[in-house]
Amino acid sequence: MSLAELKRVDCLRKMIERLEKKKSIPHYARLLFIMVARFHLSENIIIRILARQPDFSEEEAKEMLDNIKLHDYNPPHCKHILEWMKHTKRYKLCPSKIPGLCDHPIYKALKFPDRVYESIKEYHEKELPLIPNRDI
Repeated sequence: MSLAELKRVDCLRKMIERLEKKKSIPHYARLLFIMVARFHLSENIIIRILARQPDFSEEEAKEMLDNIKLHDYNPPHCKHILEWMKHTKRYKLCPSKIPGLCDHPIYKALKFPDRVYESIKEYHEKELPLIPNRDI
């Protein structure tokens, strides 16, 4: 996969365009970029792209990538991105005019390994409240 394909996702396109211009992105945006890109780009490309920021070195990019891989973090759902956006005014991750209603959400626009979908399913199953079985 290429950067062009990652740009199909609205929030990733915004990040990648900033990085291509050698502009910084905030910490959460870096995390999001790595969580998605690690399934689609080589480690060298991810590190090289992130290190284009004036305030972020190759060593820092590699350390962040290694940490995300160590914990096997999956890309967040759009609702979690919107939650983060509530806490910051400096950088709007979701460029949609109606936040959360972008044309290409991460999990619809990109394909991930089956283990990612299984992990998400397990997470959501843990989050659902148990409904007692009632005989009528």
